Amino acid sequence: MKRFIARYMLYIYLRFIKFDEYEIYKKWIVPYIKMIIFFRAIYMWIASIIFFPIFWIGMKIEENEKIENILLKIKNI
Repeated sequence: MKRFIARYMLYIYLRFIKFDEYEIYKKWIVPYIKMIIFFRAIYMWIASIIFFPIFWIGMKIEENEKIENILLKIKNI
């Protein structure tokens, strides 16, 4: 009986629901996803310009720490 119910549910899904879900996805969801991705890209560009000095300072600090660590290893040898 479970197998029959599973087949019936699969048949209903494949014949009636599957393509409706695709059409709903295509008409409603895709434009929103594209809009969200577009606004995210704008946000990332603006944030990268605003926070550039902070990241640049952080990169310089990490670079100096790496150089200091290398010099300490050389002195310990």
